[in-house]
Amino acid sequence: MSNKKGFAPDEWFGIIFLVLGLVFFGLIFISCSAAITKQKYEQSQSSKTEFEAIKELNVFLEMPYIDAADPEFQQAQGKKAVDVIIKKYLDVDFSQGDNFDVFVNNHFSQIFDKFRLAVYDKGIRGAGSWSYQSSNLGYGELVEASVIIATPKDRTSGLLDAVEQDDFKLIEVVLQVYI
Repeated sequence: MSNKKGFAPDEWFGIIFLVLGLVFFGLIFISCSAAITKQKYEQSQSSKTEFEAIKELNVFLEMPYIDAADPEFQQAQGKKAVDVIIKKYLDVDFSQGDNFDVFVNNHFSQIFDKFRLAVYDKGIRGAGSWSYQSSNLGYGELVEASVIIATPKDRTSGLLDAVEQDDFKLIEVVLQVYI
């Protein structure tokens, strides 16, 4: 006869409980690390979009712009988008649907699905502002890129004269991208 004891049914309960406990804690550990990884990935996507928005805003402001409907801009070669923004700001021309609106949409809609280009008085968002935005502007995480531009307070003086006389104003051009 053998001295070996058989495998008792009450031992099964302890082993199953131990295995289920280990599986449960393993799943909790994996789900927490997956959530942290997802959060880090979203932050990196946001940073990537912010970098791209800053780059594209600077490229856009330096792009040459000629408006066939505006004789002043037909004569002047080498006008850039930033010059148009300053002219519109000084003329208080907040109209939508003009050639510049098409120019803005053509440039930014190739890069971003949902965007808004706005111009504000420095430090006062909403007052004296105008904006161009994509047709499918929605909600989501907002990424902003902004540039501060010095403009003369009136159209009679050039920017260099205005800076010398301390008679200039700062405006903020903001590109908002929704991801």
